[in-house]
Amino acid sequence: MVSYIKTGEVKSSLQALVKQQIGDCSQGKELSQDVVELIKHNFLAKFVHYDNYKKVLEVGVNMSSPDSIYPNITVHIIPEKEVLNWLEDSYKSRKCDLEFYGRILSGSTSSKDSDVVFM
Repeated sequence: MVSYIKTGEVKSSLQALVKQQIGDCSQGKELSQDVVELIKHNFLAKFVHYDNYKKVLEVGVNMSSPDSIYPNITVHIIPEKEVLNWLEDSYKSRKCDLEFYGRILSGSTSSKDSDVVFM
């Protein structure tokens, strides 16, 4: 399956997706796998969790050096109201990143067979 996306629309479309998903989480739904994969990709995170009770996003990032024996996972806690601003600075513009974002927007993150064409 081929998806056509304008490069300039990628960031705004992802922001809209995240805003909708975070809104759904605050109403008791789980964070979608697409948003989890987006955050893991942008921050090289090991885990992503939305705490519905505290209304925060928890992101675990491995801060270990390559020669350390045990992982050093730092948990970043982002209040729900700051998630969009926090994510906005994390978007990347390399071709492989744009293709990943395109797969998220087309709903096929699990399939490497889908093609994304940027206009």
